Amino acid sequence: MKLILKENPNVELTVTIEYPKQSSQLNRIIQKLKSEDKALVGSENGREYKVFMPDIFYIESVDKRTFIYTRDMVFRSEKRLYQLENELKEYDFVKVSRNCLVNINELIHIKALANSRLEAELSNGEKIIVSRTYIPEIKRKVFQEV
Repeated sequence: MKLILKENPNVELTVTIEYPKQSSQLNRIIQKLKSEDKALVGSENGREYKVFMPDIFYIESVDKRTFIYTRDMVFRSEKRLYQLENELKEYDFVKVSRNCLVNINELIHIKALANSRLEAELSNGEKIIVSRTYIPEIKRKVFQEV
């Protein structure tokens, strides 16, 4: 892959991709570019914020409340986890348990645990348990064809 960057202060940011044929690598690049402008609304201390997808580590539902976790902030979402799952299914988020979605771009490694579960460690040091029901999906998303 060849990358060409040209700075021009007189134009709007434009990304042009030339490719010989459609591939999984190309699809991943397109999804990453699309996610750069996508944001969720989160609230904290009565204020609403735009939380951009690349900044999200994981989303968790606790006691019928949904929380969005970034590197150093936690936001509350008015949406239910299943709504966010549907909204984010085309991006790099994967469901790892009944109550948690993880941004796979923040995943450092996964390791096997007892009871056919996995432990996923994120780049901020947090560890998330992957339920056995969701292991095939996380393996498909994380270890997809390179």
